[in-house]
This record gives sequence, structure tokens and C-alpha cells, in this order.
Amino acid sequence: MNPYIIGGLIGIGFTVGWQVKDWHGDSIELAAEKAAQVVIEVERNYESKVAKKVEERLRELRANERIIEKQIPKIIERPVYNIECIDSDGLDIINGRLPTSSATGESSGEMPR
Repeated sequence: MNPYIIGGLIGIGFTVGWQVKDWHGDSIELAAEKAAQVVIEVERNYESKVAKKVEERLRELRANERIIEKQIPKIIERPVYNIECIDSDGLDIINGRLPTSSATGESSGEMPR
């Protein structure tokens, strides 16, 4: 056989082998990329579920916060500001603790209303 033909066949065999090796490497890289995309999608779905739960809990807390704000004005049942300095309850307390006599004279025991 001719040495040129043998050399050509060896060169063609080497080139074909090299190309097949590249195809195999590319298929391995493609499989790795697909696996990475699957992992990314699974993680994204998990994070989405967690975010939905957090949003629901925040919505509940905001609703509770609004209820508390609506109940605060219900606590105050009587007016706070009066023209008088002391209301009737305060006068009753003061009148109950006044001494009946003093050094200058007798006291009536009650403050005027």
C-alpha cells in the first residue's frame, strides 16, 4: 500500500476522533446545563412559595394592626378637657380628706362647686 494513503487515512481517523471527542464533551456540558436549570427552577419555586407565605403573614399582621388602631379610641369614654379644674370625683376625694378644724378656725368640710 501507498504510504500517502495510509498517512491520509491516519489523518482522517485522527480528525474524526477529535470531532467525536468534541461532540461528546459538548453533550456532557449540555446535560450539566440542563441539570443546573432544573435546580435553579426548583429553588425559584421554593423561594416563591416562601415569599407567598411571608406576604400572607404580613397581610395578617397588618390586619391585626388596623384592628388595634380602631379599638384605641373606644378606650376613652369621658371627656378629658374641661373648663373646671377638678371634676366631681376629684371634689369628692378632696372633701373626704379635709380636716374639720384648723388653727385659724373651723372649716365647713366641703369645697364649693
